Amino acid sequence: MPLHKNPSGIEWFECDSCEYKSKRKDYLQKHITLVHKDPSEINWFICDVCSYKSKQKNHLKGHMLIHRKPSEIEWFRCSECDYKSKRKNDLKKHIDDSKKYTCTIISPQYF
Repeated sequence: MPLHKNPSGIEWFECDSCEYKSKRKDYLQKHITLVHKDPSEINWFICDVCSYKSKQKNHLKGHMLIHRKPSEIEWFRCSECDYKSKRKNDLKKHIDDSKKYTCTIISPQYF
């Protein structure tokens, strides 16, 4: 059986407020918090430097990078050009995007 094929009889966890469904109960709970919960009931993650707030801790963590000095940041650098990013996913997107187009900076051997 292929790895990503759902076995028959899988239990789906369905949202009562919309058509969202998930194979995992914790994903449904996260969906309900992010999409349907009243903002006054949410345990917000709040920036202690500015007025930013988020429903997710990892979003606040990413936001906090804007308050750091460049010398304090762990930069993710492209090995083929001068591109750098504070976020690893942004570097991955840079590399993936360069595969889609003819790039004069990144050599074809890189891929």
